[in-house]
Amino acid sequence: GVSHVITFGDKLTEVPNSVIDYLKSKVDDNDVHKLQNTRNTFQKGDELVIKQGVFQGKDATFLAMNGKERVRVSLSLMNRITIAAILEQHLES
Repeated sequence: GVSHVITFGDKLTEVPNSVIDYLKSKVDDNDVHKLQNTRNTFQKGDELVIKQGVFQGKDATFLAMNGKERVRVSLSLMNRITIAAILEQHLES
């Protein structure tokens, strides 16, 4: 369903047909989009590399899951250990 309608003032935002076609290509005959299960099974202490986002290319150490899609990692930034929550899909071992 629709949760929000985006407007600019009193004008509705138009969605290009190419975006609608792309979205339609991702659903089955019942208009259901099933996500592929690409969950990794990281263990505490695993050495990882961040492959997307502002920390792309940085090494990180897995600490724990942080919700359904994010993980807590430690990484070194400016000679300090920092804890960050990163989308699991942005990490690789």
